[in-house]
Amino acid sequence: QNSHMQKSLYVPRVENKKSFMRMLKITNREDLIENSMNILEPSAIDSSGIERQD
Repeated sequence: QNSHMQKSLYVPRVENKKSFMRMLKITNREDLIENSMNILEPSAIDSSGIERQD
C-alpha cells in the first residue's frame, strides 16, 4: 500500500451568467476567492500567474 499517494482536488467555478461551470484543480484553500454571491470558488489563475487546469 502506497501511503504517499497524491490526490488532485477539482472545484467548480461558474464562468458566465448562463451557469457554465468548469472544474478547476486547486492545491490549497488560498486558491479560493469569493464570487459575486460570496461563495468560495477557485480563481482562474493560480498564485504563480498560470491558468488553472480543468
